[in-house]
Amino acid sequence: MDTKESGYESHKDILKDLITTFNVKSALEFGLGYGSTKTFLDNIKGQLISIEMDSPYWYEKVAFKFLEYDNFHPLMIPGAERACDFVQYLDRTFDMMLVDGCGLSRWMQCNVATGKSNIIVCHDTETKQYDWGKVIVPPGWIWLDIVEKDPWTAVLTNNQTVYDHIKRNYKNLEYQLNFCDKTFLR
Repeated sequence: MDTKESGYESHKDILKDLITTFNVKSALEFGLGYGSTKTFLDNIKGQLISIEMDSPYWYEKVAFKFLEYDNFHPLMIPGAERACDFVQYLDRTFDMMLVDGCGLSRWMQCNVATGKSNIIVCHDTETKQYDWGKVIVPPGWIWLDIVEKDPWTAVLTNNQTVYDHIKRNYKNLEYQLNFCDKTFLR
């Protein structure tokens, strides 16, 4: 199956754009993937922590593929909530985070990420089953759905420069200040 046609990599160009534009040196991704993991590894200048939450088989398959990268630190933390707990208590922050892990806790992954990074990329944001409405968008943050490709990709940020870059470079956007209340800017 062609991953580009299936939508598995619809966020890859956005990731690469943000990584290179904002000189991302460290990243954490919830959910390993051939597209996202390789995009991070080929473009960041520092460390990548990649956490698989669903499938030990998938973890071994993807982690093995990228073991030659010295900056790659894959972890298998099974269960919808355990990886979120792990990240919440890490004593560090990241230049960027990707939320593309277990579907049962994507909203939780976002809520944890806002305390660890100010550039958060979320994949499959049109998918209602992921309970995106449970994301708590902190004051001063904005949620931007980039709807140019299916599935959608969102950027959650409190960085004005990131916001301006996305607004300037991506035309099909849904702006949300308070995601839970569906308050839109226009």
